[in-house]
Amino acid sequence: MATSYSRELMVSIPQGSLVDIETTGLDRIHDGIVVFGYVQGSRLEIICRTSKDEKPFIAQIAGLIPKLPKPFYAY
Repeated sequence: MATSYSRELMVSIPQGSLVDIETTGLDRIHDGIVVFGYVQGSRLEIICRTSKDEKPFIAQIAGLIPKLPKPFYAY
């Protein structure tokens, strides 16, 4: 399960997508992704994981990433 938040910004990314990933730590075995956010154009989108099961959240992100305009910029 995930909760989403979106809003229109007063600034924009003219080309590509600005991506931010928040995790519970750096160990890929014991830690996981809890927030995935991005700016596309002037639109901010944030997706927050709300369940312990990470697999549906990762699947949602994996389905979204190919649709985002490239190049990617990290925040």
